[in-house]
Amino acid sequence: MLLIIESKGWDTMNTNKLTLEDFTKKAISKFENRKMVTDIEIDSFGGTLTFTRPTENQLIEYTNDNANAVETKENSAGKHEVIGMNMPLMLQASKKLLYNTCSFLRDSELQKAMNIMDPYDIASQIFGIDESIELAGKVASEFKDNKVEEIIKN
Repeated sequence: MLLIIESKGWDTMNTNKLTLEDFTKKAISKFENRKMVTDIEIDSFGGTLTFTRPTENQLIEYTNDNANAVETKENSAGKHEVIGMNMPLMLQASKKLLYNTCSFLRDSELQKAMNIMDPYDIASQIFGIDESIELAGKVASEFKDNKVEEIIKN
């Protein structure tokens, strides 16, 4: 897969030269102010669950697997349309992200009570296939850098 990112307005950005001290302060501030937890409504349970920030690698793996799970082709208008989906790959990516970000799913007593052999399976056993995929999308959206995603889409 070839990814081309166009520069949209980057040449008109503020061109103040940062000092190392300015850069360090801004970098630390950005890092410290990242969203670390989020509460997401779980319709089928009538309440919210808390999800913690996934690692960058977990988020990239989820995004990559989802991108690979969708097959597209260019139509006559030059737009890409979906022609197929690898649902097992999409579900596996979703289960892993949910397991890694929701501590309740890692509870050994819950896993034991539900006879879970593969820990990642607990998400789909509790939420079902469709809700697991939808919920993982919500979790990823809460923690992604949406500016990068927007540029990639354009």
